[in-house]
Amino acid sequence: MPKGNTISKKQILAPGIAAALLMVMVPMLLPAAFAAPRVHGPIDCTEGTNVVTCTADVSGLGGATTAEGTLTGTATVETGCINRGSQEQQPSGLERETTTVSETQEVNVEGGRATFDITLSANTDRDCPDGMTPVVTCVEFSSLSLEVVPNSGPSRTFPISGTFGEC
Repeated sequence: MPKGNTISKKQILAPGIAAALLMVMVPMLLPAAFAAPRVHGPIDCTEGTNVVTCTADVSGLGGATTAEGTLTGTATVETGCINRGSQEQQPSGLERETTTVSETQEVNVEGGRATFDITLSANTDRDCPDGMTPVVTCVEFSSLSLEVVPNSGPSRTFPISGTFGEC
């Protein structure tokens, strides 16, 4: 046979070694490529006086070392004013205000998992005329969502169903 038609060991081994390396590396890279934040269990929200606190256990954060969680929602606050001589009476001059509120928390990630515990507060400030006393008649939080942003990898926003408080 002529010398030009021979196959060397390098021509056979090089593609074989490349294929073997690929078979070893792909399974290690795939989990990181498809990692995405996900919530374990429901996002638990409880209401307090003029606040709502939500707790979420999030995994799928890959090799991140920290993550930011931002809780966002709509706060509706109704306030009124009570005359000094009319204690224990219904407030007058009721005003209802709706605003977007948010709070961010940064937490450490361990083993691709983190727990967020974030509290939203409603602005209940009110000025009343003539020395009247401001009072909050109701606070309601709605349209809540939790955005999770790890310091590496994809982020995700989780909607939270329900309304907390009542107006």
